Amino acid sequence: MQRILDFLEKFKVVRPPDESVRVNFSQIVGEKLGIAVGVENIKVKNFSIYLSGLNGTEKNEIFIHKRGLLSELKEKIGKELVGDIK
Repeated sequence: MQRILDFLEKFKVVRPPDESVRVNFSQIVGEKLGIAVGVENIKVKNFSIYLSGLNGTEKNEIFIHKRGLLSELKEKIGKELVGDIK
């Protein structure tokens, strides 16, 4: 029984993939564009990132740099979990 508990212990800290995407995307946008996007304003669904709570200028700036942001996110996470920003 102890071996099973030891094995499962390493999975205790693992975050769901969408949480990892939300946190990393928020950090990347803040670093690259200087736009503060709260994790609560980012939703991941169907291979896409959905943004809310931003004004039009901020959203446009993110959409202009979409390709670079997504490639940076892929590098940071290590795999492609997102293909679009909406």
